[in-house]
Amino acid sequence: MGKTYRPNAYRDVPSEYYSECRKQGSVVPFSYKADGKDKKALVYVPYGFDAARRYDVLYLLHGGADDETWYFRGEGESSPLSNVLDHMFESGECDPCLVVTPTYMTPGANAFEAAANFYRELRDCLIPAFESAYPTYADAANDGIISSRRHRAYGGFSLGSLSTWGVFEHCLDEVAYYMPISGDCWSAPGGQRASGEAKADYLENAVKSSGHGRDDIVIYAGCGGPGDIAYPHMTPQLEAMASKPGTFCFCDDFRDGNFFYFQCDSGHTMTTCIRTVYNALPKFFG
Repeated sequence: MGKTYRPNAYRDVPSEYYSECRKQGSVVPFSYKADGKDKKALVYVPYGFDAARRYDVLYLLHGGADDETWYFRGEGESSPLSNVLDHMFESGECDPCLVVTPTYMTPGANAFEAAANFYRELRDCLIPAFESAYPTYADAANDGIISSRRHRAYGGFSLGSLSTWGVFEHCLDEVAYYMPISGDCWSAPGGQRASGEAKADYLENAVKSSGHGRDDIVIYAGCGGPGDIAYPHMTPQLEAMASKPGTFCFCDDFRDGNFFYFQCDSGHTMTTCIRTVYNALPKFFG
């Protein structure tokens, strides 16, 4: 499914990756319009950026009560995500890519509704605007976005993970790789209270309705373990998905399937996000 195949099993982030790297990328602002409103995002641009080449893109959404700056300012003892990305790219663990951190919030918006419906803004506004401005594998035309779906990933933490399942449901034509972190799907009948089986059924039906199949999607999901507030809801859903190998084939290597879920011990935190990005990104764009 990706460019290379590496074992999916969780690996901890090397401790030195949390410190500043010798070769540092830059984090720059990006502005675009959505529904007539001015929206902001940040963009991680890798060290040695070359406008003459093309780059894969990860769109990464924050959780509740935060904004587009969250991943790049760190939290508590966690360093900014940019430090880990710098080291990953310098070491050759992953091909350099662009990482875009937007926000689902606008003044007066309901956070849950904004996150759940962010797929519209992503599909109709952010992807066309960003991938017209930066050298990616797409062009501004919609068919160019669709034909380059294997060079595009989407992920998010907490409410951003809720958004990830929404993007999965509605944007399979545009996005091939998914990174839900500490959050489950609330779109199935019954919402968050729906059973894991109901959520898995709902997502399987979304894949079948889209015309895509197992070989068209990759999901690498992470959770902070029993201490993560998302654990009681996310784990039953992911376990139920693993019982549907025709659509979600749990595997130790993406040569053999399209789905993996790990749990670590860092709870509902930035550390869990960084650990998931570190483990997932080389499977997408290695």
